Amino acid sequence: MSELYVLNCISLGPSEYRDLGFVAITNVGDRLFGIDASGMFELNGSDDDGTPISAWVTTGLANLGQPTPKRVASASVRADPDTAFDLHILSGGRDGSYEQHTAEPSARMGTDPQLRTFACGRGVRAVYWGATIANKNGAPLSLYNVNLAPVGAGIDR
Repeated sequence: MSELYVLNCISLGPSEYRDLGFVAITNVGDRLFGIDASGMFELNGSDDDGTPISAWVTTGLANLGQPTPKRVASASVRADPDTAFDLHILSGGRDGSYEQHTAEPSARMGTDPQLRTFACGRGVRAVYWGATIANKNGAPLSLYNVNLAPVGAGIDR
């Protein structure tokens, strides 16, 4: 499997591309191009020659403002109403190891069609938490924000 890492020099946002076969990716205006030994190719369309394109966003691990172990009882994601995605919650300890848990969608709350909430379970305690949002079946991934709600150690909801 080939991997290519790109850094947006304006926002400093990193991106990872897998199995593209390119040695570089660049924007020219609003157009995206991949470059390999045989030339430069425009990357456009909603699939890769009929294969859905997998996309994901990962927050990385953070202590959520509390250096002690805690639970994350719920998470919310604000996204375009038509965005189909799965939410995976990451939990980690001080030793650098981490686990991934799939969050279960809760009923929509309120009248905001962009807000989706997820139950994260009660059994996992960790110092560091994060989230990975992955598209379903190559669907566009249009997100606005992700919120993890920490609950202090020793307090259950």
